Amino acid sequence: MATQTKRGSTELIEQQPISHEHLEQLIAILKEHDVEIVHWFPKGIPNPEVLYGAVKTRPEIVGKLVGKIVTTEGVRLRLDVFPLGIPFPDEVLVQFETPQGYVGG
Repeated sequence: MATQTKRGSTELIEQQPISHEHLEQLIAILKEHDVEIVHWFPKGIPNPEVLYGAVKTRPEIVGKLVGKIVTTEGVRLRLDVFPLGIPFPDEVLVQFETPQGYVGG
């Protein structure tokens, strides 16, 4: 007898939405590191399933910020880090999104 695999839609339904506590944790991390929020878009009501956002920060704190986000329990984000300023970056753009919102390969 063949084993039954879950369909993609069933798998997505089982994924947890972003809880209010996780959003508060993320905001607390961003406030702690004194970043400028450029974009913040939670998608889904009442509990968002997807979060898109971007912040600007100074180059000397980007490593600490990314480390804190990655190690926060319950917060899974895809992060893109891009330096702003040529030839010496004076700001760094950190874009983030939940894996459910990630469409690329």
